[in-house]
Order: sequence, then C-alpha cells, then structure tokens
Amino acid sequence: HISYVQDILGTQYHGTDYIMETLYDVSGEYSQYPYLCVQNVLAWKILTDISLLYNRIRDIDRSKEAMNVADSLKVSIMKSFVFEGPEGPQFAWAVDADGGYVFDDDPCLSLLRLPFWGFCKMDDPVFVNTYSFIRKRQPEHSDNIKNDINTLINIALLGDRAGAESIMALWVERAELGDSEYLGADPYASMCGSLAFALRHLYEDEFRMPSASSLARRTPTESLFHKAPTVKLNYKKARV
Repeated sequence: HISYVQDILGTQYHGTDYIMETLYDVSGEYSQYPYLCVQNVLAWKILTDISLLYNRIRDIDRSKEAMNVADSLKVSIMKSFVFEGPEGPQFAWAVDADGGYVFDDDPCLSLLRLPFWGFCKMDDPVFVNTYSFIRKRQPEHSDNIKNDINTLINIALLGDRAGAESIMALWVERAELGDSEYLGADPYASMCGSLAFALRHLYEDEFRMPSASSLARRTPTESLFHKAPTVKLNYKKARV
C-alpha cells in the first residue's frame, strides 16, 4: 500500500521538477494554475511519513529513498513557489511552472498551517512575510474569534507540537443553513476553554497560576462499610 501511494505521487511530477500537479484547489474548485503550494507541502508531508513508516519496519533503503524524494520536493517547492511580495519573499498560493503565480489563500486549508506540518518554522522570513500578507489581504478571516484563537494556539503552542488543526472541529457549523449560523453552547464553551488554554501558555512567564493544593483524603470509618447481612437458609430434604 505504501508503494501504491508513492506510485500515485510519482505520476503527478512536473518534468524534471518534483512539484506535483493538482488542478483543483482545497475547496474543490478548478484552480487558475495547476500547481498549488499547500497540496505540494502535503505531498512532502506524506513522503516524510512514508519514510518514517519504512524506518519503523527496518526497511532502510526505502526509507532513505522516500526521504530523498521528500527533500527534493521541498527544494522544488522553495524554488517554484517563493516570489517577491509586498513585504519580501513569500509563498505563492499557486503557480503554472512557467513563471506565472498568484498570491492568495483559502481558510479551508491555509498557508498558515505550513509550520504545523513541519515544513518551515514560525520565524522563517518567507513564512513571516506570507503570514503578514494573508492577514492584511484578508482581514475578514481574522476578525472573528475562531481564527484569533486558532492563531493564538498556533503561535503559543506549536513548539510543543500541540497543533491547532483540530481547533476547527470545535467550531461546529450546521452545513444545511449556509448563513454562517453556528451551533450554540458546546462549541462556544469549547472555544472559550481553548482560548483560556492558549492564553495560559502564552503568558506563562508573566504570571503563574497557583499550584493546586492536594486534597485531604478521608479516612474510611466503619460507618462507610457494612457487612453483608447473614441469611439463614433452612433446607428441607426432599422426599423420595
């Protein structure tokens, strides 16, 4: 099955480069350009995971092969998707592999998740410029609480690998309504808890919560334990 996945990825390569053609964007719509950055980063992530799987079963040759392909793909991504933006080099959303590119983003699977997948670090200059561009270009995505919390958790907890990808699942939307109406108490409670968790770690060095005092254990008394009542059973011999 692992080889089958590798074969599928291998059919999507662009010529001598390792970037892969996807045609459709993350929302399922036809893309203006056939090569999208997010999908290629996900392909890189798959290859690194395949390498780890082969290494787990001690197939060192195939593990190295998968990692070599992943490394080559990462080099191609940095070569093909990084262009000069308003604030410096940044990741393009999609390219045509002939010099054409577009700066964009989709909250469904944003370029902001690249550090979460381990492709780059939060302080990588290219990612920092990409982050700044997305937040300034699409302020509507940063004006609501779910994305603010998502950003806080990414920044505060990513170093501990506590990824914020699952945070979107806490904000439950009723798909049948389509008017951005959200379910009530449970999602809001979850988001409040996530916000408190993120802020707790974000400002951990500035204020520390008092450590919880240990609760005194109650010494059992005889009143808590009752022996089972003695039942006298009167057996009678059956007549033959």
